[in-house]
Amino acid sequence: MELMDLRIHDHAIIGNGSEAWVSLASRGLM
Repeated sequence: MELMDLRIHDHAIIGNGSEAWVSLASRGLM
């Protein structure tokens, strides 16, 4: 859970949240 939290935090800071989810989906997490 901590790893996911860190990842989401990092992605949110880099992709402003919206782009973060797109990146995650592109990676194959969704």
